[in-house]
Amino acid sequence: MSTRNELCAPDLINPAATVAMLNSTGLSVGGGVAELLTELAELAAANSPDVAAQQFLAACHDDPVARWCSFVAAHLYDGDAPDTLPRPLWTIPTAARGRPLTALEQSLCRLAINRWDSRNSAVAPGQYALAEASATSGELVRLPIDSVTVAGLATVQLPGGRDQLPRRVILDHWGTPVILRRLEALPMADTTRPLLYEGAAPGTNKAQASASGNLSRVLRVAGLGDDPTLNPTSVRNACADRLFEAGARLEDIAAAMGAKSLDRVWRFVTTPAPS
Repeated sequence: MSTRNELCAPDLINPAATVAMLNSTGLSVGGGVAELLTELAELAAANSPDVAAQQFLAACHDDPVARWCSFVAAHLYDGDAPDTLPRPLWTIPTAARGRPLTALEQSLCRLAINRWDSRNSAVAPGQYALAEASATSGELVRLPIDSVTVAGLATVQLPGGRDQLPRRVILDHWGTPVILRRLEALPMADTTRPLLYEGAAPGTNKAQASASGNLSRVLRVAGLGDDPTLNPTSVRNACADRLFEAGARLEDIAAAMGAKSLDRVWRFVTTPAPS
């Protein structure tokens, strides 16, 4: 997909062309997005694209799909225009989708891992480190030892799943030593054994629940267990949020998160943390 500076304003207000272009990336765009882009085009017909964008963002304040669409519009808009297209308000966190960890909260979790007692769980530190890199709880319990390559920073091949595509992630200078310590604690004779799961059936719902439980435990040890807007998905969602804040393109966020459609991208970035 082109960046915003490679497109001109008419692309923003041509819903058919926009949807066709997004679909050409291989990631599907739902009909609701096309309808919302049509609304934006109608606004632009009566005003300028700038005014249309402002009115559109105001109109979609309480609609999560429209907020996602405004994210698309921001990436298609000609020019940087941060004041013209401000960051939209994202969907309210739910029980199934926690808001992303803030930088401070992530630091608290990392501090908790640095002080972790392995008697609580030998796999929780590695699970947390990979969740920071976008791994889902289902992926965490299915990783074989040989999915890790170490050449400076650790690279991990995530297997994907029902809702995720396989992808390679690179751990940072904090996450790499965490995974190396786990590798050093395991016998290397059988490189197909699970890296971060010690149960009998790594592909089951019970195994996935154990990974989610470990991430919840990290949040509690970090002093974040009483925040109702945080849950295990908050760790993974922070990866998308960091990319967004850094100005990443929509499809780059989708690729990093293993998303199979652009419609899912808005799920990863939620309302900012309370001040």
